Amino acid sequence: MAEEREASVQLLKTFAPLDGLKRDNLAALAKKVSVRTMPAGRILRVETLLQAVVHWSVDDWHTVHDTATRDTTLGVHVADLETPNLRAGARVDFTFHWPDNDRWEGADFAVCVE
Repeated sequence: MAEEREASVQLLKTFAPLDGLKRDNLAALAKKVSVRTMPAGRILRVETLLQAVVHWSVDDWHTVHDTATRDTTLGVHVADLETPNLRAGARVDFTFHWPDNDRWEGADFAVCVE
């Protein structure tokens, strides 16, 4: 029996964009490669399987921004959060609003800047 290992991001990048992946498999894949840290000076790209609004903050929810995702036509929606001015030690907090059924995700996520 083959040894079970988590897929590396480099390996995942060798696949054609989402070709042949079923929605359930894509969701499982996304969880394996979720980002918890990012380098300073970069834009944070958030990917979802459905249209969403990313509700986010860089100051512990004192100021919030809403960025709508855009459909890539590849089975995934993306939102680029304007985070290039963040310094190491900052944190981006975010959650999702799903406009198709007017529902909030019900959980917050965070990415720390290194």
